[in-house]
Amino acid sequence: MMDLKHGKISITRPYGGGRPDGEIEIQITDKTSGRKFFTVLVSAENLTLALTGAAARPCEFELKNLDLIGKVRENKVVSVLMDKDCDRWGEAGRAEIAKRLALHEVDGWVANMETATNHNNATERQDDGSYLQRVTFYRYVDTPAPEPEKARSDHFERRKPNDAWGWEGPPDA
Repeated sequence: MMDLKHGKISITRPYGGGRPDGEIEIQITDKTSGRKFFTVLVSAENLTLALTGAAARPCEFELKNLDLIGKVRENKVVSVLMDKDCDRWGEAGRAEIAKRLALHEVDGWVANMETATNHNNATERQDDGSYLQRVTFYRYVDTPAPEPEKARSDHFERRKPNDAWGWEGPPDA
């Protein structure tokens, strides 16, 4: 039996970027992780022929993020202390930022560098010029197993047979 996953398919006609006219792009996205993992580029002519029964039409494809299929993305925001001299756009500054973020990249968490360098995420300036930067971290984890339904003991009162009435009345009767 096949292990079927849920996802989304998109079929587009992208223009520009050096692509030939009439090229079709097909992408498949995993529903659970939200990641695109399969992209096909095919000419409109070959897609039409394939859809009408012609087998083995030429195409180009890319597979990526296969390790994330079926996983769930978790996010958290951490305030990271940054020096006042930390240059967000220079190589040395980015290396310093990466060093500070590495302290928080444990247990699979990965920093989103765009949030680490976005000046709109800087908060709580300190007296010495340093500041706290709100940084988003993410990781992909296995989908948690569904919890079994718990039976409610108070849902139905168990009643015992009674000689006079056939069944007992309510517990407080």
